[in-house]
This record gives sequence, structure tokens and C-alpha cells, in this order.
Amino acid sequence: MGRAIGLKKSMFAGARIAGKHDPNTPQHMIYVPAHMKAGAFISQRASFSAYVNSNRGKKDATGKVLGDLFNFTAWGKLADACCRSLSVGRALDLECTPTSYLKPIVDAAGNPVMNRAGTQLQIPTVSFRVDNIVFAEEAAEVIARELQAGIRPVGWDDRANQQAQTVWRQICAQNNAQMPNYPAGTFVNARIIIPQGAGIQLVDPETRQPIAVQAPVAGTVPGVAANVGTVMPAAPAPAPAPAGLPTPPAGYMYNATGQLVPAAAPAPVAAAPAAAPAPAAPAAGVAGVY
Repeated sequence: MGRAIGLKKSMFAGARIAGKHDPNTPQHMIYVPAHMKAGAFISQRASFSAYVNSNRGKKDATGKVLGDLFNFTAWGKLADACCRSLSVGRALDLECTPTSYLKPIVDAAGNPVMNRAGTQLQIPTVSFRVDNIVFAEEAAEVIARELQAGIRPVGWDDRANQQAQTVWRQICAQNNAQMPNYPAGTFVNARIIIPQGAGIQLVDPETRQPIAVQAPVAGTVPGVAANVGTVMPAAPAPAPAPAGLPTPPAGYMYNATGQLVPAAAPAPVAAAPAAAPAPAAPAAGVAGVY
């Protein structure tokens, strides 16, 4: 007599997030918000790929050794944590449950590939549902880029530098509190894909109450004028920070909501124009205008 239910479990140690850094919009992760579909609740999810080093010695055309690439999906609050923490190249350990599904086949242009009967072709595909995750070290390129941009304070990894440690803890706390930015179409490290279709309504994952969001404008980059030559209005003066906050560390300031952010560099002060030299007195016998 066979078993009614089998057992399946997968472990990945020393994996690293696959993808390339995009300074405008994250491309290496996809986030689908929580929503209702035909009356059923579907939790938020984050999808990403990760490399795991292989001893099989696979190489690309340039001779670079390749690892094995796997696809992962995290659900619920774990999906939110992944979006906030999984930058390109970050190391992580994963405990997963393998899942299989039929993946529709499309061509290079995104058009469905059909069989002779007119039905779209599908292939069995394996993915891994993330059950537990350990976030490990970040990529050196990410750390260097954040240090240069002032996002990460110098001395963030020096336990003896109490000032930098305080700033870094506050920055990490703020990052862990970030929520999806629907107008920009991003959630920290992820690109937001809003589900479409009849009977679909975005909801708050905690209360499951409907929410209204502003979708990103297609073909535009947040913060950039859509048409070349558009004159952007001057930015309004920043609102003052709430009273009663402690003195911020050097190089940082509080914004209007009391969050600690890098201080903007002071605008250069233009030098006063030099005074025009006094006109020379005309020579004797020559009329002059004074």
C-alpha cells in the first residue's frame, strides 16, 4: 500500500542573489502585492533567482565558471523581508519546499507558442518555496556603491566607532520599516507587478481590506520629466524636523518625519561681483562724461 503524502525538502547554503544592478529600477526581484481574486485572498509574494556554486565546472563563453541557477518564491511577511534585504550578490542560506507547475512557453517577443491543436505549449517547471532564510554578507560592490553615495556611513562595520554604529542601526531600522512604493513601482530591491484581471482587488495583507494605489506611469522614470525640455518647478523648502530630537551625528540630519538621513551638501555661495573700476579722469582740455 503506497503512501498518500510524500516528503520533500531542499536546503541551499552559500547561495547568492543573481542579477545586475540597475540604478533606476530594480530588475532582479519581482513583488506581487496581496490581493483578492474572485473572493479568495492571495498573499503577497516575491520571486528571485540565486546562484549556488557547482563543482561540475560549467563555464560560459568567456571561460567563467558558472554555478547552478534556481528560482525561489517567498510569501507573506517573508516576501516583504526579502524585498528589503536581498540586494544583488547578497549571500543567503535557504530552507525550501520544492514545487512544480506548468509554465506557458512564449517566444522572444512574448507571444505564446502554440501546438497544432491551437493550445499554448506548457512545460513542467520546478521552483522552490522559501520556508526559512538566513541573510548573510552583502556583495562588496553594493557596499562600495552605498558608501560612495552616502547611504551607508563610513565605519558602519567598525564596532569601536559608536557614532557610525548608531547611525547604521537607525538606517537599518528605517529600511526594515519601508513599504511598497506604488507610484515609483518599486519595493526597495524589487520591481512591483500589480496583478490585472476581472475580480482582482489589492488589499492590505493584515486587514484584507481593499486599498487604492497609484500605479506608475508607463514609459516614465520617477523623478524625471516625461518630455525633454520640460521645466521642473523648484522644489519646496523642506519641512522642519520635529522638536525634541537629539543632536544628529555629523553629516546627518532629521527630515520632517524624524528620520535620520544624510545631510545635503550646502549650496556653494556665489562670490560677490567685483566693483566696477572708477572711470579715469579725462586729460586736460578733453570733455568727459561723469
